[in-house]
Amino acid sequence: MCTFIDSDSEEGAKIFRQLETAVEPEMLMVMRQLDMEKLIEKALKDGGLDEREVTPFMRVRVVGLTAKISHGKYYAGEALITIWDPTQKQQSELVEGKAYAVSGLTPLNSSSSTLHLQARGSTIKWQPLSPSKVDHFK
Repeated sequence: MCTFIDSDSEEGAKIFRQLETAVEPEMLMVMRQLDMEKLIEKALKDGGLDEREVTPFMRVRVVGLTAKISHGKYYAGEALITIWDPTQKQQSELVEGKAYAVSGLTPLNSSSSTLHLQARGSTIKWQPLSPSKVDHFK
């Protein structure tokens, strides 16, 4: 274990001497930083950790619509929709404050009062509700 400490001390002393004699110590530190980044990048690549596979998603919180379920009675609901691999159209056309008819959702188990739903971007359909349809909501 002492060899690591000695090695670290020697490395630190080497860096200190280089900084003292360098014309531009900042440039030396930048070069050391770049070397370290290359070493880390190589180690990650050698370990198979250089690239990650990521699936984009979008979350939509649905609040504020209260459905008329019978004579003068209303049902207030809230939902959280997770869209995996949303399409460009979905990302650009979903607008806050608008009402939509949605199909292609799958419910998830939830212990809260919020309904959790999910879908893949290619399977979910969003249709803006017409003003006459919005009248069925409070």
